[in-house]
Formats: sequence, C-alpha cells, structure tokens
Amino acid sequence: MRVVSAGKQKIYSLGFAPNSCELLASIRRRGVVSFGPAGSEPPRSISPLTQLQFYFTPDGESLFLHGRQDIRKVDLATLADSSASPPAQRPLYQFTLSSDCARLVTSHGTYNGGQLIGWRASNSGWEEDWITPEISMRTYTPTLSPTGDRLAYVAEAPQPRAYPRLFVIKTRSALTGEEEATGEYHYASYNHFLFSPDEQQFIAYHKPALLVWSVPEMGKPRIVRNDNLRHFTDVAYHPTSRYLFSTSNDATVVVWDTQSWEPVKRFTWKIGSLKSVAIAPDGTVAAAGSEKGEIVVWDLDL
Repeated sequence: MRVVSAGKQKIYSLGFAPNSCELLASIRRRGVVSFGPAGSEPPRSISPLTQLQFYFTPDGESLFLHGRQDIRKVDLATLADSSASPPAQRPLYQFTLSSDCARLVTSHGTYNGGQLIGWRASNSGWEEDWITPEISMRTYTPTLSPTGDRLAYVAEAPQPRAYPRLFVIKTRSALTGEEEATGEYHYASYNHFLFSPDEQQFIAYHKPALLVWSVPEMGKPRIVRNDNLRHFTDVAYHPTSRYLFSTSNDATVVVWDTQSWEPVKRFTWKIGSLKSVAIAPDGTVAAAGSEKGEIVVWDLDL
C-alpha cells in the first residue's frame, strides 16, 4: 500500500491504463493528472480541464477527453493535443466510447433540445451510423457497454412539464440506434452509471442506495442499501464482474458480491472522506481518492 499526494483538492475520478500501470486522476482545479505506474511517479499534468470520465486507447498510449467544445485526443508520451470530434453540426454536450474505441456516441444540443448520434471508427475518421430524432429535452450520461454493442442513458419521461421532473433509463442498440428497453429511475441527479464488464448488469447510485438493473431486461432496479447509511460517492467493477467496489462519505472501500449483494470485504484508509475508486484492468491493483487530494494504491488479493 502506498499513498500519493495530489495537493489539497478533491479527487473526482480515477482510472488505470489498459496495461494496469499508469494511474490517472481528475482533480478539482487541477484537471487530469498522471501519476505514472500505479502512482509511483511525481504528478504530471495531462489536461487543465476537470473530467468525470476519460477514455484510454486500447494500447494505453493516448487519452480521449472532453475539451472546451469538442473531443480531444492527448498523446500521453508527448502531451500532443488534437481534436478527435466527429463532423456533427450541433454543440457537443457529452460523449461515451467503447473499450476498443471503435464505437462512439455523442449527445448534442442545448437545454431545450438535443440528439444522440452513433458513430463507428474508420480509416478516414468517424462514420455516422444512426441519429435519433430531435427530442424536447436533453439526454444525460450516455454510457456504452464495454463491447460497444449497447447504449444506456437517462431520459426525460413523456411529461416534460411535470414537477418534479420524471426520468427513466433508456437502452438502445449502439449498432443501429434502435430503442431496446426502459428502466425505472426516480431521481433528478445523475452520478456514475456503468455496465458490468460481462454486460449483465447496469448500475447507478443515489445517496445511500445502489441501483442495479439486469441487462437486457432493465425494468425495476434492485435497491442495495449501504450498510453504514452514508451516501455513495463512486463505484467500480472488478474485471471479473464478481465484485463491485464502492466508496462513501467515509474512509472505507466496501467490496460487494454482485450476486448476493452482501459486503464481503472492507478496506479502511486514513486519508479522509473517499470520493473515487478504480480497479486496474488486470484486477491486481486498486486505487481510491479522497476529498483532501490523497490517493491510496494497494494490491488486491480476492
């Protein structure tokens, strides 16, 4: 176990490169920072913009992230920065990439309307596969499954003038754009949504509850209550999909069995209230980031 310092600012998100070595952190007021192989090097600035999500290329040599108006691709060796946006006409709101970076879905528009567009990578750049009709309200948190076959996102329910506003989870084929299923979602906030590595589950969290949908059925989620009643702050699947790691507004990382949804292990790190967690792609290393700018990195044996 080792602790690396990122200053005094909150660690919004963490991510390991595909080779499970390089550790990146998105830090309040500092942007995206690299800590080298699993936190062994002094921090190196990658981007000045704070990111809730960033995407490595499969070789781990580059990073896709949200620029001020477009998608940027950053070479991690040289820090060369170039636009990687597809030729969409509307303002970019959010985007999501598949693990192999072969599929891209972008969300466009303003508060009063928007569209989702599906793209595939080609030798000449991004090729458009499908586009949704313009909708009256934006969609939120588009999330691709690891293989890039399925898209999930938060959408406004058909009563746009209702108060409180009503939302649902929608899934679509990421290959054709065809709508597939709907999941219940009774909240007006959007945190970290993700598919399990085996794509059998889709998960979110709200306050002290985990929401777990079965894929592809969706429907009503299973509600898993935090055993300490504190609000969840981040979640990450182990690459086997057998375990989910969660952080809350305390100093612990809880490991959940994803079949029984019982806690099976707990790590306590004295670095302050934890706000983010990540698992290396090979499942051997984990990292958790705190509200006070410290990151603990430890070896896993599950």
